[in-house]
Amino acid sequence: MTAHRDLKNIIRDRQRKTGESYTAARLHVLQAQAELLGVAAEPAAPMASPQRCEAAILKVNDRSVRARILGESEQLTFRTGDMWTAVPGQIATLIIKKRWTWRGDAYASGNIESAYILSLNPNDNQGVRFCLDDAQHELSWEDMHDREERAHANLRAPSQDDLEIN
Repeated sequence: MTAHRDLKNIIRDRQRKTGESYTAARLHVLQAQAELLGVAAEPAAPMASPQRCEAAILKVNDRSVRARILGESEQLTFRTGDMWTAVPGQIATLIIKKRWTWRGDAYASGNIESAYILSLNPNDNQGVRFCLDDAQHELSWEDMHDREERAHANLRAPSQDDLEIN
């Protein structure tokens, strides 16, 4: 038995009466139901202008990416055709064209503009947490990279004089 057997029966009845396809009949039935309940039945509208944001890639699926937008506490499923450019653990620049929620879960669609592999200490597999904090404080990638380069420049190999014991 399906979970929405009654709804499917109503849709099929309308389909028989009007000759509409199942999808068209379903749309009309759901719109009528939303009017009765006083709930907006409009699908998510595209954003006025695409939103650009940085996100930590958590998981890559067949048609989507699970991500956490930096500065937000919730995860979202990002539907895109170019998910193959992202790898879990990367920080990616997302171009969000549409956002919506469905059954309490956040969704968005758009493109992945670029993905960055974080430069981490190979002995610290949890090092990404330090970089995420910088990103949440809105430090740009260039600022983080410059700070890392300065830190590496300050670390120098000990000279022969440093190694000699007096």
